Amino acid sequence: MARKETSLATVTRHQEADLAQTTEAGIQRGAMREESEVKAALFMADRQPRDEERCRQLALRACQRPKMAEQAVYRFPRGGAEVSGPSVYLARELARAWGNVRFGIRIVSEDDERVHVQGYAWDIERNVYVEHEDKFKKLIPRKRGGQTMWIVPNERDLRELVNRRAAICLRNAILEVIPRDIVDEAMEVAHDTLVRATRSAPREQVVQRLVAAFSRLGITAQQIESYVGGPLDQITEEQIAGLREVYKSIEDGNSRPEEYFGTQADSGKTDAADEEKTRTEAVAEKAEGLF
Repeated sequence: MARKETSLATVTRHQEADLAQTTEAGIQRGAMREESEVKAALFMADRQPRDEERCRQLALRACQRPKMAEQAVYRFPRGGAEVSGPSVYLARELARAWGNVRFGIRIVSEDDERVHVQGYAWDIERNVYVEHEDKFKKLIPRKRGGQTMWIVPNERDLRELVNRRAAICLRNAILEVIPRDIVDEAMEVAHDTLVRATRSAPREQVVQRLVAAFSRLGITAQQIESYVGGPLDQITEEQIAGLREVYKSIEDGNSRPEEYFGTQADSGKTDAADEEKTRTEAVAEKAEGLF
């Protein structure tokens, strides 16, 4: 019997050793692959430097697409006023248009309580490298009995939390390697695209979709009217475009509903059924545009 136990222990040690060797080999292959990709990118950046005016035109052309414009800009409160900023979607598009930019996100570390994420952007042509990091607890807010409770998320909610926080890091890193005037001009084009798209759509349908979208954030039609300073049947294209940007800011986690619509806005979900319904509606909404 003792001889059998010794044999099993030996097999286990061999399996652990094989696993360790396989893992180490995988890490080495990954490092070699990344090194090869970086060398290739450096070679191409040297052989094909960017034409800045062409890259600018590519970026502005992307912002003329209505679907892209819907995702490009968010509006958030600052110092008693509201300002607009580029979303992570716009940041990624600008990086692609600008060319010779490598970017991405990493999970630096993770334990039972916290996650440490990092977003990076590297302008290979100019050799400018930027990182932004975020460390946060594995908790999400939920409404229980009229109060906000911080609970441990399930796997899907945790993934959404990590992706949202990492996306903010990525956006901030990319925006440090893209010229600011290109970013500002792209936001202006995206906003103008939203106004034109709203003008060409049936007004009643746009307003209905607007109210439905914000209701999923716990915001009523009356609160929207208070925000814009008038009834919804008199809302302008500019105000609708601005509300799209507000919605985008809340959706991406850059701001909270109460910062725009007062303390009555309730963005917390109450139970699993409501959470699943919200996700389903959100998917359908993104498939057909916002409002």
